[in-house]
Amino acid sequence: MSRSLLYAISSYFSYLSKSNTKHGVHSPFVYELVTKVFENKQKNSACGQIHSRYKELLYNKRVVETTDFDDSTSKKKYVTKFLKVSEIARNSSVTQRYGELLYRLVDWFKPETILEVGTCLGISTLYLAKAAPAARIITMEGCAAKAELARANFEKLDVNQVEITIGRFNNTLPLVLEKMPHIDFVFIDGHHQFKPTIEYFEQILKHSHEETVLVIDDIHWSKGMEKAWAQIGHKNEVTVTIDLFRMGLVFLRKSLSKQNFVIKY
Repeated sequence: MSRSLLYAISSYFSYLSKSNTKHGVHSPFVYELVTKVFENKQKNSACGQIHSRYKELLYNKRVVETTDFDDSTSKKKYVTKFLKVSEIARNSSVTQRYGELLYRLVDWFKPETILEVGTCLGISTLYLAKAAPAARIITMEGCAAKAELARANFEKLDVNQVEITIGRFNNTLPLVLEKMPHIDFVFIDGHHQFKPTIEYFEQILKHSHEETVLVIDDIHWSKGMEKAWAQIGHKNEVTVTIDLFRMGLVFLRKSLSKQNFVIKY
């Protein structure tokens, strides 16, 4: 068994040991979120369409040349790899369970502006866009080949309000934030390492407001990501965080008491 798999198993059991159900939640805001958003199992036709598209990608054997600027296993500035679309979809796209959660979160909070850091094939973007068809959405992707595949997926599902920015996040994020001085919803799903995660979060925080909702993917990906998650929870601007194992939710509402929740999901 690999060290990474052992770490993932250990992290999951640690999460389970700390997690609560809604009955252990004493915050009315979080309790309502659990009961009306997390536990909402109502079927949705838009989510069904997205999942059908995802399943199609799992059978796509087309090979594309990808560029990875964030490969921690290499000392190079970037790494190119030839991958099947099916591999990318299987290993990097959001799962149906968490994609539908993103949809419900956006549907619940009704943001007018959405920023996504990490497009990949655009599956998570589709969940965001379908939940808020009138919202302005900017999604960021480092790899041009993946961005083109994402555009094709947007066209396939008639999503046309998404703007894709291509390039290294540390170069493109400041430019994107200049165009989005007021951000309502953020999904950070790229460069899963401590330092860049903190840097991106701090930059985005300056353009956030009290009701901005921030979602961070893969918060238990590694020790570095767990460290980043813990540090984010201690920031003065942050009042409530919710650990759902794969994803972490961050709230800045001053009306809420500062608390870090671990919810079984």
